[in-house]
Amino acid sequence: MKLNRIFTDHAVLPTRKPLTVWGKATPDAWVSGRIGETTSSVQAASDGSFLLRFAPITEYGPVEFSVTDGQETIVLQDVQAGEVWLAAGQSNMGFSLARELPPVPPETLQRSDLRFFHVPEQTRLGGVSEAATTWKTLPATQAECDFTAVGFHFAEKVANERGCAVGVIQASFGGASIASFLNRENALKHPFTREYAEEYFRAPVNDTPKKVADPIRDWLEKNPPRWKEMPDADDWQQIGYHDANWGVQRLPDSWSLAGHHYLGAFRYRKAIHIPETWRGDDLELSLGMIDQQDITWFNGTQVGATGEGLDYASFATLRNYSVPAALVRPGTENVVAVRALSFTAMILDGGLMGPADAMFLRNPRTGETIPLTGEWRFSCEQLCTPAISTRIYQTLGAGIQHSFSMMHDNLLKPVIPYPITGVIWYQGEADSTEEPMAMVYEEMLNLLCQQCREEWNDETLPFLVVQLPGCCMPSPYQTTGFWPITRQAQLEFARKQHSYPAVTADACSDPIELHFPDKRIVGERLARLALYGENDAKAHGPQVASMEYGRDNALRLVFVAVGKKLSWRNGVVSEGFALAGEDGVFHPAETRIVAPNCLELTSPQVPRPQAVRYGWSQNPGPYLTLVNSEDLPASPFELG
Repeated sequence: MKLNRIFTDHAVLPTRKPLTVWGKATPDAWVSGRIGETTSSVQAASDGSFLLRFAPITEYGPVEFSVTDGQETIVLQDVQAGEVWLAAGQSNMGFSLARELPPVPPETLQRSDLRFFHVPEQTRLGGVSEAATTWKTLPATQAECDFTAVGFHFAEKVANERGCAVGVIQASFGGASIASFLNRENALKHPFTREYAEEYFRAPVNDTPKKVADPIRDWLEKNPPRWKEMPDADDWQQIGYHDANWGVQRLPDSWSLAGHHYLGAFRYRKAIHIPETWRGDDLELSLGMIDQQDITWFNGTQVGATGEGLDYASFATLRNYSVPAALVRPGTENVVAVRALSFTAMILDGGLMGPADAMFLRNPRTGETIPLTGEWRFSCEQLCTPAISTRIYQTLGAGIQHSFSMMHDNLLKPVIPYPITGVIWYQGEADSTEEPMAMVYEEMLNLLCQQCREEWNDETLPFLVVQLPGCCMPSPYQTTGFWPITRQAQLEFARKQHSYPAVTADACSDPIELHFPDKRIVGERLARLALYGENDAKAHGPQVASMEYGRDNALRLVFVAVGKKLSWRNGVVSEGFALAGEDGVFHPAETRIVAPNCLELTSPQVPRPQAVRYGWSQNPGPYLTLVNSEDLPASPFELG
C-alpha cells in the first residue's frame, strides 16, 4: 500500500475542513483510515486507487493518523491539526529564508509548530501526479532553510496568534506568469488567452525538455530579431562627442521601466573626473548587470563586452572590465560609453540594471572609487521589432515555466485535493511587462481564485494577495510603466473578495532589486489579513470608502480601517496624490488631513476634480506615507 507522497511524517492537517486521503492499495481491497477520532472506509478500485473522506477535525493539536488495507498498515508520526496555507506565485514567493537579510534570530528556528512541504520546480508537459518531497520541520540553521521566506513569516505570526501548528505548501517558480497557474479549461476560457492557448494545446512546440535544450533560443533562431537602423554619428564613444541633445537617465534603471517600451540598442555616456593622483594606474571598471548584452568603451577605446549573437541570458552577469593606465586622463574629463542591447522581453527590459553598489571606477592601488550611478546621457541607436515576449513564452512548452497550465500541472495538481485553509499569492511582475497583460490581471486573478475554490471544493477558500513591491527609481507619479496598473488590479480583486492586498511597496522599495531581501514585513502583513476582520485597522491600511466634494471644489476622501486616525508616517506629507479634471490630465495635489478619517485634496490646475491617483508609479515607495494608527500604509489606488 502507498499513500500519495504529501502524506508523510510531520504533516499538518487543517481544522474545520473535510479531509481527503488518497493513494494505492491492493486492488479491490477495503481500505480503512483513522485521523484522530474520525474514521473512514472505501473499497479500492480495480487498479488499487482509493480516496478516503474524513469529517473535519475541530481542535488544534496532535492527531493519530493511520491507513490500512488489511494487509499493510501505514502510521504517520508527529501529525498536527492546525492550519495549512498554499504559498504560490513566482520568485518573490520562492525567495528562500536562507537568503533573507537581515538574518532571523537563531531562536526563531527552535520551534516544532511550523512545517513546510516544498513542491519541486518542474516544467513537464502534462505535469506530475505527486510531489517528490516530504513534510519537513525547521532545520537547525538558517542556511538550511530552502523554503519560502514569505511563507515562513506568515506561518510564524499565524501560529503565534492562533496557538496552532501551521503548514505551508510552497508552489512557486521564478518568472512564471499567472496564466501558467490556470488549468487547461480556464486558459481556453478567457478571450485574452484563448487564441494563444488553442494553438498551444493543439500542438506544443516542445513536449520534453530533452527535445529542445533551450526553447527560448530555439525560437529566436527560427524567428531572429528584426532591426531598424537609426541614424547617428559613428564617433559617439569619443571624448569630444556632442551629446547635449541626448536624453538624461538616472542609473541604475531599466529603459523600459523609465518609459521607453521597445527593444533594441541604447547608447549611454557618462563623463567623470579622475584625480591627478591616479596617474599611471590601471583601473577597474564595474558596471553591475546590463540587460542583456553590452560593449563598453573608456575614452573611445573598447575595454570589454559581454554577450553576442542570440545570447539573452547574460543579463544576470556582473560587468567587470580592466582599464589600462594608458587610456586614463587624470585631471580632466574622461568618458565611459556603453552600448546596451536587449532584444527579448524579460521582467526588466534593457539598460544598466545595477545594483548601485556595483557601479564604480576603482583604483586598486589606493582603494579609492568613483561612483558611476546617477545621471547618464542616453540615445536610442536601433529599434528591434519585438521578436519574443511573455505571451510567446506561454506557448513554448516543456522547460518554460510561463507555458500555459505548466505551473498548474506541475505545482498545484500534485497537491490537489489535500485540504488547505487558504491561499497566499505573490506574483505579478511577469504580467507587468506588457500593458495588455497588466490590463487583464484582475480578471486572471478572478479566474485563478475561482479555479482554486472549485478544485479544492471550497466556495469560501480565502485567497490573499501580495501587492507588487517598488522597483525602478522612486517617483511620486508616472505616466509610464505598467506596475501601477497591476497594483490597481490587485487592489480591486482583493476588495471584491472582502479583503485588501498586502501592501509592500512602502517597505520593499529599491531602484533595481526585484527581490527585496527582507521578507518579514510581507509575511506579517499577509498574516494580518488572515487573522483580523475586513476593514479592521489591524488587518490592513486605510481604504477609501467614498469620494465627495468639499469646500471650493476640493476633493474629499473618506477612509475606513483608520483605527484612531489617519496620519503621515514620520510626519512626511505624501507627494503621491494627483488630481485630474475632465481632460484626464493628472496634476500634483495638495493634501491635508481634515478629520480622523478624511483627506482633502486640491490643485490649482484642476478646478473641478474628476479623478484621483495615489502612488501611481513603478516605485512609489518613499511616497506611500499615508498610514493608519497601526502604521499600516494605504494602497496605491485610482478612483474616478
